[in-house]
Amino acid sequence: MKQSKDELKAMNQLRAEGYYVIKSAGSFGLWDIVAWLKDSIRLIQVKRNQGPRSFERKALTEYPHLNCPKCGHRLSSKEIWLYKRYERGFKIELLGEEVSQ
Repeated sequence: MKQSKDELKAMNQLRAEGYYVIKSAGSFGLWDIVAWLKDSIRLIQVKRNQGPRSFERKALTEYPHLNCPKCGHRLSSKEIWLYKRYERGFKIELLGEEVSQ
């Protein structure tokens, strides 16, 4: 129940930023929320108080990014949104991001 409230907070925040948002029914998949805006897709796992367990983090990290079928440009980000009870807002962690040098 609390997790669902956190997901609704995240969805409202994304909508306020102009994203279209859908929530996974029952949250049985890897991603709780999918948000998109123009050519950007955000795959989001919402957690409360602590991040995902090691096996779950591995599955989230290994999930492939979504790419444009025409040019191969990366369209998606994979994110963990951590909500801590007594802190304001979410701490957002990007997964599988490569640093260009």
